[in-house]
Amino acid sequence: MPDAQIPEGWSPVEYAAVVRRIGRRPNAVETAVLSALFSEHCAYKSSRAILARLPRKGEALLEGPGENAGIVAVGGGWALAFKIESHNHPSFIEPYQGAATGVGGIVRDILAMGARPIALLDALFFAPPGHERSSYLMEHVVAGIGGYGNAIGVPTVGGKSVFDARYARNILVNVLCVGLLPVDRIVRGVTGRVGNVILYVGARTGRDGLHGATMASRGFAGATEGARPAVQVGDPFAGKRLIEATLAVVDAGLVAGMQDLGAAGLASALFEMANRSGNGITVDLARVPLRQRGLSPTEILLSESQERMVIAADPAAVPRIAEHFHRWDLCCVPIGEVTASASVAVHSGGTRILKLPASFVGEDAPRLDRPRRAPPAPPPSRRSPPAIPLDDPEGTLLAFLATPQLAARNVIYEQFDHGVQLRAIEGGGSPAPLLRLPETDERIAVVLHAPPLLPAIAPRTLGRMAVLGAALRLVCRGARPLGLTDGLNFGSPEDPQVMWSFAEVVSGIAEACECFGIPVTGGNVSFYNETEGVAIPPTPVVGMIGRVEGEAPACVFREPGEILLLIGRPQPGYCWTYQAFRGIDLPLSSDPPLDLEEERHRLAVILALSKHLRSIRLVTAGGLARALVAASLDGPEPIGIRVEPPPGIECATLLFSEWPPTLLATTTQGAYHEAVALLRAAGIPCDPIGEVGGDRLSIGEGIDLPIDRVEGVWRGALERMLQERKD
Repeated sequence: MPDAQIPEGWSPVEYAAVVRRIGRRPNAVETAVLSALFSEHCAYKSSRAILARLPRKGEALLEGPGENAGIVAVGGGWALAFKIESHNHPSFIEPYQGAATGVGGIVRDILAMGARPIALLDALFFAPPGHERSSYLMEHVVAGIGGYGNAIGVPTVGGKSVFDARYARNILVNVLCVGLLPVDRIVRGVTGRVGNVILYVGARTGRDGLHGATMASRGFAGATEGARPAVQVGDPFAGKRLIEATLAVVDAGLVAGMQDLGAAGLASALFEMANRSGNGITVDLARVPLRQRGLSPTEILLSESQERMVIAADPAAVPRIAEHFHRWDLCCVPIGEVTASASVAVHSGGTRILKLPASFVGEDAPRLDRPRRAPPAPPPSRRSPPAIPLDDPEGTLLAFLATPQLAARNVIYEQFDHGVQLRAIEGGGSPAPLLRLPETDERIAVVLHAPPLLPAIAPRTLGRMAVLGAALRLVCRGARPLGLTDGLNFGSPEDPQVMWSFAEVVSGIAEACECFGIPVTGGNVSFYNETEGVAIPPTPVVGMIGRVEGEAPACVFREPGEILLLIGRPQPGYCWTYQAFRGIDLPLSSDPPLDLEEERHRLAVILALSKHLRSIRLVTAGGLARALVAASLDGPEPIGIRVEPPPGIECATLLFSEWPPTLLATTTQGAYHEAVALLRAAGIPCDPIGEVGGDRLSIGEGIDLPIDRVEGVWRGALERMLQERKD
């Protein structure tokens, strides 16, 4: 078949398979639709086979991968729907709308399961302030998340933000949404029986977001201004109305199936619903409500205009459904019906313009076994861990805490309404936020975690670390993990080294989940995060939910007199963030040791230990130094501490080591001996390192600072950097 006959973006194999399957050449509309459906963003053609390695069975699991979101049972007849999605490309092109519609899209995924969205968390990756556009991108991404989430009444309760120069030309915006629903009211993206009506509900269709799926399936070649029409434009107030109208018809039992209109718009929704059901769908585009005249059939099918859904319902239910949506000033129009044909047929102006098998998003979707190649192995490091200088301890500590990587994130989370719905138990900034569920008298903890992104860490270890870090954060809150959703952000899958890294990260996640007994409920893969051939580092982000069992320790110090307890033994050679700060070269091959069986044991011990603790938090980037400062300053009132390094650990290693994972805890005088006995009986090292109280941050002999001075430096650093960039 001559190349001239093959549509742009298609491989000869893909085109030949389509012609063979339908017995003819696809027409122009069909070609455009299949181009979107076969894009990496929609089809997962490079990743689907590898993702099959992830464990998908769990005691609490009610809905796994393949639906709009995963669902786990939380007790009392209630369940949680949750999922992570990325909006990386759109947020780099147009940061406010890209981030805002990323929130809107994941909220509708949760809504499509019949769940009320109750919480948002976001993972944001930027270059440090001072890099070109970095401050602008951060300011507008954060404003977009807050502007949409606050307006729709869904609290943004936590997240993670990373500053690293490797994200200068490709930022990452990953958003996790959690929803609550009764276990007997789960809605799926299906059609129901033949003869059901297909309803278009929500806002009208416009030209915004055209070719969004294909835009997200390639890297940037340079300037991005020309891609702005591919970015959707959100209306959060329409989004709020859509939430309430949709939940009303779900509560009334009027919905047979439901699907969000996201990537590839109406076309993708119709094909997915038909394919899941084994049925067909026929629609008439003349009935689709439009925001402007002159849209072509292809534009109507592929528009990614926001705040739109498709509902399948019994014909007798249509008047009642329409009543609910009209009450909220939203469209509700029958545009087609369910057929027995197993195909999607589209008509326009009385002419059939498309008829294709629904299986083009299922068994007939393209699958690629892309080449994989490990990068050349660096020579083994024979150097002993470098000496870690700590000259001028006070000045060094303050300067370290004021770096973008470690400075307080209050300038970000203070823009988010975490109190709406009255579910958040604590303010913004928590590493593992707690939510109350009055409907079932349960409490849950939810976390969004990314491991340290260092070239020295092998991709498989990186995947394991991502799961371990999230699980440790949950058990620190007294929560037993129920399920995991992952956001996997990589460069081009056409690069064999990227594909090798991707497969290794997925294998690491799978191994950790299998060992810890945590099912993967779904997630998101974002490839092509690169510009002019320069890719981001492999960036796995893990969202995890757990049910709190008993008392939940705080993440912050509570009262004077609490005993500081260091659980675990920090090791020299892993002061990654501090070494970078001091300009000390990191070894190219120092993959940190990680024994999953040992960590599984430790997770169980920490979960049992939580009832003896007043507070506990995972030590991560910046080591114990940042953990101490955050626990002292993120509570209701700043509180001082006195720390004495335990015997045998150098002060620099104690303060700045980030591996193996250690935990900073506090306990009361009365519970101290029982807590220590439990840990030592389990073979887990622990040391008392000081006490909470006073108004100074005192560490060993070299650091003695007023706590309010530390707070001024740490809490104001990021805002000062952003303001300096504006000036």
